[in-house]
Amino acid sequence: MLAGVTSISSSRSRADERSGGVASIAPDTVWSMSTEIDAIRTAILEGATADIGALPLPEVVRGALVRADEQEMFAGVPSEQKDPRTSTHVEEFPLPELAPDEAYVAVMASSINFNTVWTSIFEPLPTFGFLKRLGRESVWGARHDQPFHVMGSDASGVVLRTGSAVRNWRAGDKVASTATTSTTRTRRRTTTPCSQRTSGSGAS
Repeated sequence: MLAGVTSISSSRSRADERSGGVASIAPDTVWSMSTEIDAIRTAILEGATADIGALPLPEVVRGALVRADEQEMFAGVPSEQKDPRTSTHVEEFPLPELAPDEAYVAVMASSINFNTVWTSIFEPLPTFGFLKRLGRESVWGARHDQPFHVMGSDASGVVLRTGSAVRNWRAGDKVASTATTSTTRTRRRTTTPCSQRTSGSGAS
């Protein structure tokens, strides 16, 4: 899921404040991100989604993530004592390139489910091994072999862009997704179930 398209703050991330961060984001880039996201949010809240596909996208986005260099932080700790707040960080990262079968979605509401909790406490296994294997499968898969994993699989929002192979959605569609399914409702269609693939830094 494209976490971070709903970012509303122009404050700098913790990644800028410590060595080995997810990314080094210049202050003017963060300001640009805030301005572009403000324009997207305003268009959605005012119902002006017909031309939302023409709005510029930010170069960086913000999301809740876990870090590969912290995946052993709970070693030896019982599951009930693992605190997701310790491992979860909200940071900026570059907007991933859009694959042909994916869509950018401006997330307007999201929730926490079992996937989020498991990922944040690195159970039953850390996700980074799976993402590394995905990264070896294709050029598009390589985007997900990162030192961080953006969490989240339950969300609703508005489509901003679609990849060249996407046929069932277009910019301006209102959509919702869960860990296993996604739905869409527009003036042209009733709610229709479809398949969804969730990965480290984006989703179909």
